[in-house]
Amino acid sequence: MPTEDQALAFAVMLQAGLPAQEAILYFAESDDPLEVANQLRFWQRSRLVKQAMLTLMKKPWQEMTLEERMHYALELHYSSLAHFLYSHNYTDLTPVDKAKADTARAAIEAKLAGTAGKSDALSRFFEDVSSGRVKLGLPSDLRH
Repeated sequence: MPTEDQALAFAVMLQAGLPAQEAILYFAESDDPLEVANQLRFWQRSRLVKQAMLTLMKKPWQEMTLEERMHYALELHYSSLAHFLYSHNYTDLTPVDKAKADTARAAIEAKLAGTAGKSDALSRFFEDVSSGRVKLGLPSDLRH
């Protein structure tokens, strides 16, 4: 059974993108995979862990608005992507995992650039031109 402090630390690790199977290893008292798996199942059902998760979420999932749930889910997803990049050396990855890392990096770069969920740059440019946000003019020497 986790203590309150352990439950909170475990919940913080999960929200930071660490998979539960890895997070539990920081608290496991055994190296036996079966015992670790049992401890993980117990912790995931623990009232203290659920309370810690709720504390971090600020309100229960079912009480969140759709927008709050989507925002929360996306933030968890970006945390998982970041953790994947952080915890894997690119040169050691299999081709499948390299594709995952490339996708994760591209998604994170788009998020940081503020373009996540938006169309590509050329499409945005054409949208700006067609809407009038960007005016295209001829150079002065071609206006005859």
